Amino acid sequence: MKLKVLGWTYYDDYDFEEGTNGWAATNAVIDDIKEHGYLFSGEDHQEHSCCAPILNDGKIHRFSQRGFGGIMAEAHGYTKRMDYSLFAFGINPDAAVYPTREISCYDDLRSQVCNHLAEKFCVNVCAETFNLAQSGAITLDDLPELRYLDVGDTLILRCNGQKAAFEVSDVNRQKDLTKQQRIALQVEFLRFDDANRRRKAEEIYEKTKTVMEIKLKTIEHTCKTYISFSMKAQEECNFETVEEFERWEERQNYRMEVWNDFEICQKFEEMGAKAQKLCASVTVNENNCYNVNVNEMIRQTIGCFVGKEPEFAEMIAHYDAEVYLVIVPCIKTGAESPNPVLSLERDVVEFLYKTGIKLDLDYYVL
Repeated sequence: MKLKVLGWTYYDDYDFEEGTNGWAATNAVIDDIKEHGYLFSGEDHQEHSCCAPILNDGKIHRFSQRGFGGIMAEAHGYTKRMDYSLFAFGINPDAAVYPTREISCYDDLRSQVCNHLAEKFCVNVCAETFNLAQSGAITLDDLPELRYLDVGDTLILRCNGQKAAFEVSDVNRQKDLTKQQRIALQVEFLRFDDANRRRKAEEIYEKTKTVMEIKLKTIEHTCKTYISFSMKAQEECNFETVEEFERWEERQNYRMEVWNDFEICQKFEEMGAKAQKLCASVTVNENNCYNVNVNEMIRQTIGCFVGKEPEFAEMIAHYDAEVYLVIVPCIKTGAESPNPVLSLERDVVEFLYKTGIKLDLDYYVL
């Protein structure tokens, strides 16, 4: 996943949608901490004013205090089983280094938020692993080049001139131990009456290599359609008088006031749409139910507005909005299903013309 941290906010900032904490997201946070030298605790993550990360998926990523303690521990080179506890519940305040790249719902993140984060990874494997992939699951060493591998990515396996592509459906990084070995070690970890046996179990655990258990499925094409309804970017102005500046400032304050509530979402819901607000933008009628004829997907997105084009155009003018019909097809190399049909049919084109909505086509081949 092409994930990175854009900035930081407070833990209870519900103006941002909550993201999923897969391995790629976790590693993106670890790498950002290492790059900027941040040092704070899991308690700070939940309580400090600027310790919850916003990633380029446009979402806030929240962790438990212990979970974030593990992230901070790994970022600073502490990788033992219990090292998370060093950073979970508080550190020396004199040593703390907090993020300064604060993000709020007022920031325009459109140019930094990625619509499509999945990426392609390619590794050489042995014949046994190559053949085993057809069953839907393989185990690999925890390779640095797979650090950002996550659910939805494409994994290409190469072996003796052969190549096979799969979509990743699950990734689990763990120690290379059988279930029985794990149970046995867990018993030793809890043996508080014998420090030597407990220490020996810890040594065995630390020396055991980490592996990636990856579940795979046959790759298929995907597509996403939605309406992006967002605040226009402010234009640069040269003011000749104080009165001109004050009128401009009053207009901008009004725009921010209008966009800083959920009235927009309510209006869309009254028109029969599903809307989700993110900062100064609203995603309307997102459709991920893939259909080879993409026009059918688009009709699901725009259907409730057909016949209401004048009302929609009035909303655009009222909110001084920039509106796009966004189409994000992803063509997966090696997929057996036919490629999506991308040519827009007449009724879709007419709807765009009547409402003044622009077209935004993001096309990916993996």
